[in-house]
Amino acid sequence: MNEISNVLSANEQVIWQEPPKYSAYMTSAFIGLFFFSLFISFFVFFTRKFIFFFIPVVVLILGLVVANLSYNRTYYALTNKRAIVQSGIIGRDFRSIDYDQIKNASINVGLIDMLFKVGSLRIFTGEIVMQTNSKGGNHMAPRYDTFGHVENPYDTLKLLQDKISTRKANIYGGKDK
Repeated sequence: MNEISNVLSANEQVIWQEPPKYSAYMTSAFIGLFFFSLFISFFVFFTRKFIFFFIPVVVLILGLVVANLSYNRTYYALTNKRAIVQSGIIGRDFRSIDYDQIKNASINVGLIDMLFKVGSLRIFTGEIVMQTNSKGGNHMAPRYDTFGHVENPYDTLKLLQDKISTRKANIYGGKDK
């Protein structure tokens, strides 16, 4: 259910909104869950107890149910003031990115995106997060907000860039900064 209108401020209008493309979203989830189930199967095989052989199938099915619930609550929007990501399975989570906070925006088109003629819009605000690598060490990595699997990603990027430019022109009085 799209609830973006509930978080809009006065005089804020939605200029673009869209959920991710269902087929690309679910295919991506299925592939990830399939390989995770395969990984679990490897360990279940060595237990040699027949009762455990259903576990990878249950993981795959439950994962697809959760992915479908997540899809039904994921929406993206661009307004005249900011970019908004709605997500969440039980409650609603909103991530709001004001245009003057956006440092960079780019398009990422992976294999699944190519197959379904979609792409992912990645927004960088300059935020850096601590991540742990596979060897237990920590490193700093950029944090991206993503509008995943959207149709016409290049048009969406152009619209976002236009709004960023307009917002900056309004803030700086038409002066480049």
